[in-house]
Parts: sequence; C-alpha cells; structure tokens
Amino acid sequence: MLKEIEEEFAKLRDRIFAERSAEIIHEQNLVTSNAHPDIQKLFIDLERNRAERIHRAKVTRKYRLQEIIRKYDVEAEIVKRQFLADRGMVRETLIAELTAQWFQIHREKRAMEMCVPGMLLI
Repeated sequence: MLKEIEEEFAKLRDRIFAERSAEIIHEQNLVTSNAHPDIQKLFIDLERNRAERIHRAKVTRKYRLQEIIRKYDVEAEIVKRQFLADRGMVRETLIAELTAQWFQIHREKRAMEMCVPGMLLI
C-alpha cells in the first residue's frame, strides 16, 4: 500500500513537473515572440509615453519658435527705430552745418560787396 502511494505520488509529481515545464516553455515562447500579455501592456505603456513625450516636445518647439520670432520682431523694431532716430540726428547735424556754411558764405559775400573797388585799406 505504501509502495502504491509512493508510485502515485511519483507519477503525480512527474505529471505536475511536466505540466509546469510546459507552462514555463509556453510562457517563454510568448516572451520571445513578444506576444505575452504583460509584455504587450509594457509596450503599450512605452508607446503611450513615447507619444506623450513627442507631443510635449512638439508643443515646446512650437512655443520656443514663437518666442524666437517675437524676440526677433521686437529687436528688428528697436533697430529700425534707432536707425530712424540716428538718421534724423545726422540730417539735423548736416542741415545745421550747411546752414552755418551758407550764412558764412553770404557774410563773406556782403563783406566783399561792401568793399569799394580800387580803394585799399591801409
């Protein structure tokens, strides 16, 4: 009777071992073929995270590009205004110099016209 129980136990142990080995081999095959449900969940999570990072990167790039364009526009406006101001100052300076030269020429001309020809000043 004890021998029968031992034989039944050994058969049961062998059958459990074989079933467990088959389950492990099946799990291993699922893992190597990327068909395991847990791996599929991980891949889905990874893809979702990747898509979210790409979306955030695109949004960040869009806002950074808008900021760069805005800064460029502001700098271009500042440069334009500074150019116009400098141009106005140069123009005023040139007009003032030309006006001073014009008056100097006319003073010299009047002085020359006031001189009597043929008379020398001693």
